[in-house]
Amino acid sequence: MIAKLDTNGVLLGWYLDTDTVEEPKVTVTQEVWQQALEINANKYVDGNLVFEDLRTDEQKANDNDKIANRESGIAKLKELGLTDAQINALVGE
Repeated sequence: MIAKLDTNGVLLGWYLDTDTVEEPKVTVTQEVWQQALEINANKYVDGNLVFEDLRTDEQKANDNDKIANRESGIAKLKELGLTDAQINALVGE
């Protein structure tokens, strides 16, 4: 398998060994490819395919705000007397 990378080592996609792929790229064994899939590898660092949080600080802060807002909303629904099943039905769990 061939891992197509950008210039920062970010994984852009997988290709067959028979495909023509421009640099930067790295050829890996089926075993390494399978391991990369299992960990959701998204970057090639120091000879290894790894998972790295590629979000910006702003994206991380926005995600944390969403989680906090969700938790606050769930707490308010519980205060109103809704059951866990009712809350899960409302929030899609």
